[in-house]
Amino acid sequence: MTRTRLARLLVVLSAAALAAGCAAIPESTPVVVVDENLGASDGFTVGAPQPGLDPLSVVRLFVEAGVSHADEHQAARSYLTEESARRWDDEAPILVIDDTFGTSPVDAGGADDRRLVTLRTSKIGQLDQSGVFRLHREPSDFRLTLVKENGEWRITDPPRGLLMRIRDFRATFRVVDLSFVDATSNVLIKDRRWVLNRPASALPGRVVNLLLGEPSADLRGSVVNELSGARLLTNVTQAPDSVLAVDLTGLQQLTDVQRELAAAQIVRSIGDVVNQPVRILIDGERLTPDRPIWRVDDAQKYVPTIDVTPGLPGLVVTNGRVLQIGSNQPAVGVDIANAVSAAQSVDGHKYAVVAAEPSGAPRLWVGPSGDLRPVDLPATSIDRPNWRRARDEVWVVLDGNRLVSVTASTGAVQAVDVSELTRMGPLSELRLSRDGVRVAAIVGNMLVLGSIVGSGAQMSVRNTRVLPPPSPSPLVDIDFVGTDVVVVATASLDRPLYETSVDGLTTSSFGTANLTLPITSLAAVSGRPVLVADQLGVWSSTTASSVWQREGEFGPNSVPVYPG
Repeated sequence: MTRTRLARLLVVLSAAALAAGCAAIPESTPVVVVDENLGASDGFTVGAPQPGLDPLSVVRLFVEAGVSHADEHQAARSYLTEESARRWDDEAPILVIDDTFGTSPVDAGGADDRRLVTLRTSKIGQLDQSGVFRLHREPSDFRLTLVKENGEWRITDPPRGLLMRIRDFRATFRVVDLSFVDATSNVLIKDRRWVLNRPASALPGRVVNLLLGEPSADLRGSVVNELSGARLLTNVTQAPDSVLAVDLTGLQQLTDVQRELAAAQIVRSIGDVVNQPVRILIDGERLTPDRPIWRVDDAQKYVPTIDVTPGLPGLVVTNGRVLQIGSNQPAVGVDIANAVSAAQSVDGHKYAVVAAEPSGAPRLWVGPSGDLRPVDLPATSIDRPNWRRARDEVWVVLDGNRLVSVTASTGAVQAVDVSELTRMGPLSELRLSRDGVRVAAIVGNMLVLGSIVGSGAQMSVRNTRVLPPPSPSPLVDIDFVGTDVVVVATASLDRPLYETSVDGLTTSSFGTANLTLPITSLAAVSGRPVLVADQLGVWSSTTASSVWQREGEFGPNSVPVYPG
C-alpha cells in the first residue's frame, strides 16, 4: 500500500471514529495530515485508454498521462495491467525527459499475446520526493513489455516513477525557495525546490511539509532548520479572518531568537507561493508571543543583503590599474602598480587587489581605501579575490589547488579545505554566492557547485556536484548574480554567455550581436547589468535579451568587478 493510500485510509478511519463520538477517541490518537490533492482534479484532463489502441500508442499515452497527478496518478495507471498498476511505485523520483521521444517495436519472438516496445528519449534529470531536481542529461532507452488484458494492450513492467516530458513538468510544478538558517549567522538561506502547483489551495501546506523536512544535500552542514522535529497537527488552512493557520507540535526548546527565525522560515517560504499573513501555533500557543501574526516583511531583518549599495560604481582592472566605471578615476586610494584583478567589499570601503611584483610573482593587497597592505601568500598564481558577505574575509585560490581566507583587518590567513574540488582537477576560478554560503568553481573545465561548511580553522567546501553546461565548450569565467543564479562565460562562439539556476533546469543565453568574441571575463550582481570584457573593452547588458552597451573606453584584457 502506498503512503498516499495509507493516508487516505487513515483519514476515513478518523472520520468514522468522530462519528462514533468524541468520548471514544483516546487523547493520544495522532492527528493525520492528509495530501490535499488526493482525489482532486489537478486541472489536467487525460482521458482513459480508448478501445483498440496498438502497443506503440499505449506506451506513448502512458508517458503523456504523466501530466496528471490526481488520484495517485490514475491516468498513467490506466495504461498498465491491473497487477502492475497495483504494484507500480509512483513515488519513486520523477524522470524528466525531453519533449520529443520515440517508440519502436521489438521482435517478441513470435508471441501473439505479448509485445515489446522500446521507448527512446533523452533524460534531462530527475525530481525526488523532497522536490529537489538533479540535472543529468543522457540518452535513455526503456524496453517495455505489453500483454493483452480484457482484449486491450497494457504495460506489465513500467519504470519506477513517472516519465514526464519537460513541458508537462513545467506545467505542473513550480519553483519554491524554502528558507533555512545559515549555520554561522542568523540569516535565511534559499533552498530551491519544485512543488506541484495545483490545486493552488494546497500549495502552502506542501511548502510547510517540505520545510519541516531536511535541507537539501546541497546545503548539508551549511544551514540549520530551527523547525527540526516539528510536525503539522492539522493541514495548513485559511482561518475566517483570512489568515493562514500553521498549527505545529513537537518543536524543540528554542530561544526567543530561534523562535523568530523559525517563524521567519515559515513566512518567507509560504510567501513564495501566496501573499497572506500567517498565524503560527505550537501546541495551541503562539510560536512568538509578542507577534501573533507574521507577514513576509516581518522577516526582512533575517534576509541577507545581497544588492550593491546604490550609487556605488563597478570597477575595471585595466592596464595595471583599478578604475571606477563611469568616472575612470583610480578606485583604491593608493597607487598599486601592475594590478591584474581586484575585489571590493559590499559597502565599498575595503579592497583586495592582486598585482604583479617586479619579479613577476603575484602579491595580494588588502585593506581600506588608501591603506592597503601586502599579505604574505607564497604562491606562483593568485586568482581573482572574493569578498565573503557580512564578514571581514577575502577568499583567494592559490596555485590552482589551495583556497585561503584572509582577514582584511589583520591579514591573518586561514586555509579552507577544498579537497572535494581539487580531487576533480585544478581550480581556475572560484566565486562565492552573495549570501556567503554557496560556491561556484571552474574545476578542470567543469562547473562545480558546493557550499561552505564550518567556520574558522574548520572551514571547508563540501556538497560538491558538477553542473553540466547546456553545450560542451571550454569555460572562461563565472559569477553569482545573487544567491542561486550563476552566469557563465565560455570560449564558444555559438553560446559564449549564459545564466543558469543552481539546479541547472532554468537556463538562458545572452545575445552577442555587438560583442567581439571571445569573452575574457565577467562580473554579475543582483540589480545591476551583467558586465563582460571582450576583445575591444567592457560591455553591459541588463537582461539576457538586451543589447550590449559600451562601458567607458577600457581596452582588451580588462577585468570588470562588482562589490562583493
